[in-house]
Amino acid sequence: KISNVEKISNKSIAIQYSRDYSIPVEILQIKELQALQISSSCNNFTYFDKLNTKTISFKYQLSEVPEQILKMKDLEEVQFLVKPDNFQKFSAYLFKVVSFGYPIEEIPIEVLQMQNLKEIKLLCQPKGYKNFDKCLEKKINIKFSNKIINQDFLQFTGMDFLQFDCLATKIPEHFFDERIGLVNRIQFNNLHYLPSLEEIDRLLLSGCQFIQLNGKTLKNHICVRNQSSLNLYRNQINFIKRYQWFPSIEVVNVYCKIGAEFIEALKVIESSGITINFIKKQNQQVMKEISDLGYNVLVNGQEWNQRSTWRLGDVLELKNSYDPEIFQNERIKSVKMLIFNNADVSNFMNADWSNLCSGVEIKIMNGSFFNAEQITKLIQFGFILQNVTQIELNHSLPIESVVEVLSQSYLNVEEVQVKEHFMEQIMSPQFLSQMMHKTLNILDIEPTQQQIEFIQNHLVTVKLKGKLVENFTMLHSNDSLTLCKNYDIQYVKNLQLFSDLRQIRFRGCSAKNFLQNNPTFFRNEVMAIFTGFKPSQFEQSC
Repeated sequence: KISNVEKISNKSIAIQYSRDYSIPVEILQIKELQALQISSSCNNFTYFDKLNTKTISFKYQLSEVPEQILKMKDLEEVQFLVKPDNFQKFSAYLFKVVSFGYPIEEIPIEVLQMQNLKEIKLLCQPKGYKNFDKCLEKKINIKFSNKIINQDFLQFTGMDFLQFDCLATKIPEHFFDERIGLVNRIQFNNLHYLPSLEEIDRLLLSGCQFIQLNGKTLKNHICVRNQSSLNLYRNQINFIKRYQWFPSIEVVNVYCKIGAEFIEALKVIESSGITINFIKKQNQQVMKEISDLGYNVLVNGQEWNQRSTWRLGDVLELKNSYDPEIFQNERIKSVKMLIFNNADVSNFMNADWSNLCSGVEIKIMNGSFFNAEQITKLIQFGFILQNVTQIELNHSLPIESVVEVLSQSYLNVEEVQVKEHFMEQIMSPQFLSQMMHKTLNILDIEPTQQQIEFIQNHLVTVKLKGKLVENFTMLHSNDSLTLCKNYDIQYVKNLQLFSDLRQIRFRGCSAKNFLQNNPTFFRNEVMAIFTGFKPSQFEQSC
């Protein structure tokens, strides 16, 4: 028996007693009892349904919540200071608040299925965060005890769905820590003083969308971020770049005027492809400098028409106004393909390639052009070239050395322009063998007809100063060979393409040269067709 219970004014009581005894009936006489803690195992819950307590907590391992507790009319919150055996039947409970006083690894699914659940309280730091996102989906608030908010906890990323209620009498210093993780809203209740504007700005620098002070909500007017993007409303980038989350940003939407300090801050970001979207009109020179450094520049969500670079993953596109200083950037090391889009390649050829790796692919388009000397240098470094359909060969590179260029299987050279070389060099058998099925454009020499025919008989198309020589000696396509006036097969008769022929067409010419060179065999039956010329009996029989 407990005497003088009516004189007890405590709002919360902890009881520890033998498991077979029920709660003392005298406890029912305490009028303002709001919280009851049971500190030892209990099997007898008589009278519990008559309690007006709003909160009940269990400081022992509960096997299941007793039915008498379910009948408590005013009960709003159940606290588990020790992990229960299981959470079966929880979906049928009507509590509005469930508190965990032990380090949970996840929020139990059965708890989330409770019909009236509005809030989950964590009284100590959790071990894991599984199912926290489901609280957001169900609009269940997660409240953290101020005691567990520390630097380690604040570094947890992915907390955009969490709402902080620190129950603090002042703003904890931890919330000004630059290691704070991703937070959507920071809420402070019971603040007994008015924070200064400097303190509020320091809170907003964390990138949260809102802060709430004693019920008053303030929208972030400095910067707001999510997992990978940042909205910059005021140019306080020198403070923002100190936060641990800043290097992982991939997109910055700029709503304010920026300058050199913004460009310097971008160098802190570790992402390879960074996009800067200017909502606020900027100085063109500043935008150009940002683009020159390899950052993607947008204006109101659209690609800037004066951009000099564009980065997409490990591909970097360069336009005509790019700055070769971009190759000094450490981020260039992750590039696996360079695209020159109507860009002058001379700046690239004179740049420092030490940050580029061997095996980087180079693609040219829309007028970008490498000469043979440059291609040779690129190949020697280890670059792999694509879309090279035209090269120029001048006095600075011997014809013999261009053979290495033409022999690269990944090149698609269709035309070689030659100047400042003698015809004897151009007619080198080694060079012409590499030029087969390509176009040779001779820019500064007038070759003789005999020299032109010699080149054509190597299955090379000839241009003189860009104009096609239309009188061919031979034409080859797939398994068909057309022989014209002044043809000579001696340079191609030993090639596999010749032995694979299925059709030979004599156009306005005899088969004399063909027979004199006496091809030894063909792999397939070959049809001989004469057009514009009547063969002799001897030619037909042969």
